[in-house]
Amino acid sequence: MQLSSTITTAMSVVGYAYLAYQMANLLVNIIWACTDEEFKLAIKKKLS
Repeated sequence: MQLSSTITTAMSVVGYAYLAYQMANLLVNIIWACTDEEFKLAIKKKLS
């Protein structure tokens, strides 16, 4: 019974860590999102 409790706790910690990572990633993408104009400019620079 102790082993299953330990595994459950470990899975919970991993799940919360993944949730925190996803939330941080989402916030970064929202805050620093490129506009359509910036995206087109970046493509033009790469093709030049």
